[in-house]
Amino acid sequence: MNLKRADTYIRSNGDVFLVILASCFLFCSITGIIGVLGDWYSPYTHYLNQTKALLRGELALSDSPGDMQYDLAWYDGGLHQVWGLGVPAIRLPFYLVARTVPGQDAFPDRLIFCLILAVAVFIAYRILLVRCFSRLERDAGVPSTGKWHPLRLLTVSLFVLFVAFPPVVALCLTWFNVYEEAVAYEYLLSICLLLGLFHLLERPSYSLFVFLCVLAGIGPFIRPTAVFYGAVTVAMAWCIVRGWKLKWWRSVLAFSIPLAMVLLLLFTNEIRFGDPLEFGHSLNVHPGIIPMFSTRMGHPFQAASFIDAAGDLFGSLFLFGHPDHWPKTWYLRDLFPWQSRLFRWHGFYFTTYDLTYFMLLTLGWLFTIAAGITHWRKSRSHSSSAFSLCICTGLWSFLSFTALFFFYLRTPGITSRYLIDFAPAVVAGIGCLFVCPLLVPQYKIDRHRNGRAIFLMFFVFGIWFLGELLAIDVHRFYSSRHNRNAFTAAEASNAAKTGRPFYELPRKYLQGVDPARHAIQHNGEGWNWRNGTVEPLAVFFISDPAFLRLHVSPWGRGERYGPRYDAIRAKVGLEWLEVISDRPEGKGRVITFGAPVDPDYRHGIQVVFLGFIDKDLLGTGDPDMKLTRLEWR
Repeated sequence: MNLKRADTYIRSNGDVFLVILASCFLFCSITGIIGVLGDWYSPYTHYLNQTKALLRGELALSDSPGDMQYDLAWYDGGLHQVWGLGVPAIRLPFYLVARTVPGQDAFPDRLIFCLILAVAVFIAYRILLVRCFSRLERDAGVPSTGKWHPLRLLTVSLFVLFVAFPPVVALCLTWFNVYEEAVAYEYLLSICLLLGLFHLLERPSYSLFVFLCVLAGIGPFIRPTAVFYGAVTVAMAWCIVRGWKLKWWRSVLAFSIPLAMVLLLLFTNEIRFGDPLEFGHSLNVHPGIIPMFSTRMGHPFQAASFIDAAGDLFGSLFLFGHPDHWPKTWYLRDLFPWQSRLFRWHGFYFTTYDLTYFMLLTLGWLFTIAAGITHWRKSRSHSSSAFSLCICTGLWSFLSFTALFFFYLRTPGITSRYLIDFAPAVVAGIGCLFVCPLLVPQYKIDRHRNGRAIFLMFFVFGIWFLGELLAIDVHRFYSSRHNRNAFTAAEASNAAKTGRPFYELPRKYLQGVDPARHAIQHNGEGWNWRNGTVEPLAVFFISDPAFLRLHVSPWGRGERYGPRYDAIRAKVGLEWLEVISDRPEGKGRVITFGAPVDPDYRHGIQVVFLGFIDKDLLGTGDPDMKLTRLEWR
């Protein structure tokens, strides 16, 4: 390529990227991700604090329990966020640039997301519209005269579907806090993995295979469920490149990259949460007593049969109508068809999929099977790029969807943002339908005779797509129209301050004494310190536990199932404590638990979780007992 041609190439792509960047900025403004001028920071500053901690060479956000905030976890003298290290790591270079400006210590995180979104859309443009589908059109006999051809409507439709998938748009219309941001980054990375496979099919190269392995290794740091998309991508990429007769050490080198990154993830989990397979969701503290109980003490849905669990998950995915009136219906029965009779919380706060998605997804998989059978029966003599693309897309969709389906089969709860984990698999499965007219090699489509059929398909897709966008419904509590969902730099900096003081913990908590006096947020969650009543789970911050002694007694509100003292259990962090004494005291009992076995839990400030009901009774109400005294040394 000569210099003049290279300059033209760069200018052309630069202009396209600027247009895409401006479009993404407009999209983020319309959805409320980016507020008015200067409101470019998330009000949830956990990622911001994590990035700053990484810049300090630390993993913990703070070493003070006084900095405890909603949904954070405390372990081994440090405060940790549970949404992964991937997004903060992505922000690192931007923060380094920002710190070259006097008085600036952070880069606007919403602008970072806008830029990453623009990069992902540009990649989709280059691969779908410029490279991959241009070759498919040539294979299908589309003339390269530059004139309009009806077949190109399909490629444009696929591009629009990938970059503006309605459930993901609905996600962006929420207040887009750290919960939604992690899922959005996972969607963008997973789509880029699929696009990388497209490019690998169109222009194979070992360097691209290695790059896909790197992306696959990054995914679990952003969100653990991304491991399924990464594993499927790496396996399929290797199947594509193994025909080159690669030397064994080159394959081993490529596979070692995602493996090393997963091992690094497990290592950081061990440091941050005390277990390689723990991502912090058994340690985080918040007012949601039932979800906390489920992830620490167990839940009834663990006993669900495969059919019952599959029906509940399928109903959550495709049969639920509109968002609930948060949070009152999280625990109601009969929210949707096929809902399990066993207790499971369902937090649907924006619309995701409906039955049309399931029908299109199933149809896409059926076309994949048909393409695979045809490809095999013809002994590849009539194969084309369209066959390879259809089989690759459908297989990637099916394997990823199936892995996620089994992962979420018996989780204690399901919510709208969890369902967006399925979005890359769903959009890929539907995308198979747009390759169908290209499946027959050397297919000569006449723009006048067959153009009407293509236009009809495009028209039907447009009506369905527009209908799904108009049907988006976000619960008022989570809607950006009813929440301040972006901060200025000064507001974000003030919210992100760490080092808040706390008061020394006592040796015991007594009924009538507010645990909030120690300035640790969520201390005593699940316990009414005024009258001693408890919810199914109570959370306390304690220090240097040599034992744990509970004074419990009945609560006279009418006994639904009576105080079940034998159901009382205790955990310090991830470790169950053993009952060493259980004696009567008046109408109640005094239950003593032994010291933790793990030395990390014996010293310093610890979080203790107390369960007061049997897991099978979760969702039936609060225990008929009260806690009058808790002491630990």
